[in-house]
Formats: sequence, structure tokens, C-alpha cells
Amino acid sequence: MKLRNPMPPLEGEEVILNGHKFNRQNKGSLVLVYFWSISCNQCEQSFAKLSELKKIFGNKLNIVTVHMPRSKEDKIIDLVKEKVERLHIPFPIFVDSHLKISDTFQNRMVPAFYLFDQNGLLRFFTASVISTKQLELKISRIL
Repeated sequence: MKLRNPMPPLEGEEVILNGHKFNRQNKGSLVLVYFWSISCNQCEQSFAKLSELKKIFGNKLNIVTVHMPRSKEDKIIDLVKEKVERLHIPFPIFVDSHLKISDTFQNRMVPAFYLFDQNGLLRFFTASVISTKQLELKISRIL
């Protein structure tokens, strides 16, 4: 994806965990889409950062996550559910076992962060570990 491209639909997921369905009704808020995998050790650390950001920005920031498998084992839904429970992930989780969402976003790596502005346009992207402070600054600039 290129900067200023519109946010693609989050469709084609196998399962949505946490009983949440992402709804883009609140047009006044930013959307952070986080791609991760249960086999990615660095990805686990990002959930604490995401929780911090949610506390800081509240309703101004919607966070959704996409579980992108990197191996056959990553596609086992029970293993994904176990990891979600162990990490106490509070965000909607789209399980993208068939890589439909990943392909729509043209995403190939985890961890990956896509930040969309109030109009649904991509304003920031990184496919690496990033600090909470860096993300906070990016979000503040857009708001």
C-alpha cells in the first residue's frame, strides 16, 4: 500500500476473535491496523504498546489486529485462541488464515502497523518493531 491510499475492507477473515466486529462508523477517529502472528516473538511485545496507546487516545483511536499466519502451525485456530487468552488481547482479531486481508493490504511481514486517518487514508506504515513513543507522535501529528 502507498501513503494516502484508502483503507481496504477487512473482509475474508476466517474468524473474528474477542466477540468484536470492527465497525468504521466513527469517522472522526484514526484506525490502527496491526498485523501479527503467534509465531512472532516480537509481535507479543507490541500488544502492551497498543494498550498504552488506547489509554492515551481513547475513542480517537480504533485498534484492530490481523493474525497473519507464517507457518502451518500458525493456522491452527486453537493455538491462536490460546495465545489471545494468554496475552489478554482486548482488540478485535481478524484471523486471516487464507491471507485474504494480508493480500488486500499487500502485507508480507509481521509485525506491521498501518495507521489510517479520520478520512480512512493511509498516513503511516512500518513493518518492524516500533516504540510506543514513535507511534504516539505519529498519531498526535495526524490528530
